[in-house]
Amino acid sequence: MVTNKGNPRKRTIKERMLEHKDIATWYDNIAEGSMTTADVYIRRLSAVCDRLGKTPHEVIGMENKAIYDLLIGFVKAEKKRGKTGSYIASSIKAIRSWLAHNGIKIDQKINIKGASRAPTLKNERVPTQKELHKIFLAGSPRDRACCVLMAHSGFRPQVIGNYLGDDGLTLGDFPEMRVEEKEVEKD
Repeated sequence: MVTNKGNPRKRTIKERMLEHKDIATWYDNIAEGSMTTADVYIRRLSAVCDRLGKTPHEVIGMENKAIYDLLIGFVKAEKKRGKTGSYIASSIKAIRSWLAHNGIKIDQKINIKGASRAPTLKNERVPTQKELHKIFLAGSPRDRACCVLMAHSGFRPQVIGNYLGDDGLTLGDFPEMRVEEKEVEKD
């Protein structure tokens, strides 16, 4: 059991997967290009294998035709579960990456209807004042500050902080601001 500041917690999917040296090597290689992609791929690899009832190592131990048939079956099952084409395509990309890392290439095309569509963004809109108020109340003071900056300044999330949270906006980025006796003043 891994602990976090003295509190016991369950290990994350990522932590469990990275216990395997070959999976960690695959993950690290992807992370050299993009940490975000590496994190998405490791979650997708785990989820796909769970849905297939196989471990990542069992999948690479199969014949190419059997892997292809398994992936075609996965696509069909995920469609039946109501998953979007873009989500399924991302899952297949993660599996193909894992296979390629292990020297396995599946040449047959896997058709996925709607793979290039993002239906979750189709009806995206700016939140109303009432919805924005609820968003502000739901977070910690830090979360609220981030939401206010994005909602009222037009900042994108990456301005506030990067994916790892080790770089981003600081008070030093506001040279016109002075803090005196617990009050913020502008020059």
